[in-house]
Amino acid sequence: MAEPVRVPVYSERNGMPSLHIFRETEDGTFARTAEQPFRGLKDQIEGIGEPVGELISRQSDRESREWGTPTVVPECHAAKSYYRFLREQLERRRFFVLLEPERTGHITRLRLHELKLKPNASQRARTLLAAKYREAVDLWTEHERERNAEQAAQPERAVSF
Repeated sequence: MAEPVRVPVYSERNGMPSLHIFRETEDGTFARTAEQPFRGLKDQIEGIGEPVGELISRQSDRESREWGTPTVVPECHAAKSYYRFLREQLERRRFFVLLEPERTGHITRLRLHELKLKPNASQRARTLLAAKYREAVDLWTEHERERNAEQAAQPERAVSF
């Protein structure tokens, strides 16, 4: 199996929002980790919106897909790779999280919700959240990381007018 997929999962404890990272395991379930990468940004989070779809683990997806990651099935659109969906939404400055299920055990599907920030959240807090989000869910595959590093290492061409 490829590197485990990491997903941000939202829950509320005593009225306080909490975001944890869940990992997809080899048996196709999602398991909670101790990671809380957004801990310092809890006061910027207002809550979550209505469900907009669901995330299905690789092993639970009954259809054959072109991708090797879990599948996001939005309610009004075609299914997409988890990573492709998140990248498209991050470009629009939209953050999506999954809702922690009330039951425990073999979790193979999670409901997808948009994360709502407080109206007074600063631009700096939004930028920090985007950076932590990108890092926490590890949006780039190893190949993409290498390609990005190579592009960053290449000297910029001088432009003359």
